Amino acid sequence: MPFRFDVHALFYSDDAVATEAMVHRTFAEQRVNKVNLRRGFFRVTPTRSWKY
Repeated sequence: MPFRFDVHALFYSDDAVATEAMVHRTFAEQRVNKVNLRRGFFRVTPTRSWKY
């Protein structure tokens, strides 16, 4: 890893693929690596509002 990161949440999902896709859509603007879209790192705070 080129930088330090923290995990602020962990939860279980019955449909992990759909949950991951939703997270990627929700935080698309905060993506750290905009060149390699396979890297799922986002710069957000724990208080970021979730809008489904």
